[in-house]
Amino acid sequence: MELNKFTEKSQEAIQQSQTIAIGLSHQEITHLHLAHALVTQKGGVISTILQKLNCDVKVLGEDLLHELKKIPK
Repeated sequence: MELNKFTEKSQEAIQQSQTIAIGLSHQEITHLHLAHALVTQKGGVISTILQKLNCDVKVLGEDLLHELKKIPK
């Protein structure tokens, strides 16, 4: 995958997904890692859209983290 072809925010989200997976001792990056990175990204499009839809982004981020912790190490 050529990261330089992605937007800066996309690159940040992918890198954050990897950081989350490593921090939780996971062997692979899943959709949950990417979702958590996108939802919690400062100034990101996803969190902005969710907030406009009256979604509690903080709670969603916590819920995603809870699910991530269920993944075997």
